[in-house]
Amino acid sequence: MSRAMSKKRVEKPSRMPTMANKGGENLKEKQQRLREEREQKRMQLDKRHHYIIQMVAHCMGLEKNDVEEHLLEATAIQTMNNFLAANGEKKLMFYYQEPEVIEVDGNDCCSQYIKSECPASI
Repeated sequence: MSRAMSKKRVEKPSRMPTMANKGGENLKEKQQRLREEREQKRMQLDKRHHYIIQMVAHCMGLEKNDVEEHLLEATAIQTMNNFLAANGEKKLMFYYQEPEVIEVDGNDCCSQYIKSECPASI
């Protein structure tokens, strides 16, 4: 028997994140925790953050609240903090892509779906 065949196959743990909740956390608890985290981030914002958010909203033709909410859900606040820090990052870049809306069977549907997978076509 060859040496390769004599070794047992060892299952490697998946690198994909698990969908399990932290410590048996149910959906309402998870939503509450996320709301609290977002509010903690909101409390960290100062006049400089609000000025940047206002300028981004103005330049991109978006509502200030929409820009703020998006930034609070992402890691963008930390990126902004790095930019605003003494001797921090020298540039800050924002990217926004307007979702393309297509019509399928008379219903609007985001282009993120393949036409056959669009919920409006079901």
